[in-house]
Amino acid sequence: AKQLNNLALLCQNQGKYWEVEQYYERALHIYQSRLGPDDANVAKTKNNLASCYLKQGKYRQAEGLYKEILTRAHEKEFGSVAGDGHPHWSSVEDSVSTQEGLKRSSSFNKLRESIRRSSEKLVRKLKGVGMEETTPRNAGMKRANSLNVLNVGTRENQDGTQSSHLTDSRALSSSTQSLTRRGSLGGTR
Repeated sequence: AKQLNNLALLCQNQGKYWEVEQYYERALHIYQSRLGPDDANVAKTKNNLASCYLKQGKYRQAEGLYKEILTRAHEKEFGSVAGDGHPHWSSVEDSVSTQEGLKRSSSFNKLRESIRRSSEKLVRKLKGVGMEETTPRNAGMKRANSLNVLNVGTRENQDGTQSSHLTDSRALSSSTQSLTRRGSLGGTR
């Protein structure tokens, strides 16, 4: 199932969304049948599949998966969910012992944050808010700011001259969107 997820990511970078769906659905079936519906891998794969739907403009399918993921997470952390799909919060917030029993792992927090961001993005899309409002006006500024924070803009050589390492840092940047343009999987250019 993990390899199917990896294949899906590779196809997604190539824009082969139909194949991406097939790989994620197969991985999801394996995870659900072997690990159960509440396993973190099931939620991650559903989130990835929902993101794939979102990229294709299949907003209803993406919304359904995101709601399913969030509902399961609420049920797991806070107990049952009312018939209208909203969680029951009352008794959990009042009980210190229950709160101590609900400590979350860091991977679950990361997953929840990813789902929250994806859900917000979906809501903006469904409300008709354009992407130009959610992305910086100059996408290069985001990269420039992160390079500035990392302090890799200029470095002093041994002979006292300054050289720019921006071209070298580009290969190390995790903000590169498509790995397929860089060459083969073997690492040659």
